Amino acid sequence: MKYFYSLLIITSLLSCSEKPKMPLTKQQQAEVNVKNWLFKNLNDTVGYQSVEFDSLKSHKTSIVDTFINENERKKAIESFKPQADGYELSHNFRAKNKIGATILNRYTFLLDTSLNVTNAKEK
Repeated sequence: MKYFYSLLIITSLLSCSEKPKMPLTKQQQAEVNVKNWLFKNLNDTVGYQSVEFDSLKSHKTSIVDTFINENERKKAIESFKPQADGYELSHNFRAKNKIGATILNRYTFLLDTSLNVTNAKEK
């Protein structure tokens, strides 16, 4: 009988311990960082409702056509190699605007390689 009670106590103690948490995927971490950014920058965070997150996409650098002459532009294009410099994540959500009306917002967030929000653009 002592053996049974000892086993019961040990089993109950082991079942109460915390289970190890699985690490977040890049998509999940990006969504958490976007939500954190929104809660710091929205007019009214109480009314926030997530509608949809698109899948996380690699964001590549692009070349801007602001060169003095055509030769300089051609050299830049020839030597340019696009590199992944971060990620892009689109998010649709409802939130209250400055006057208190709930509206549907569509934003594209640019994230660095550490998945921190660096820029947000309204679509």
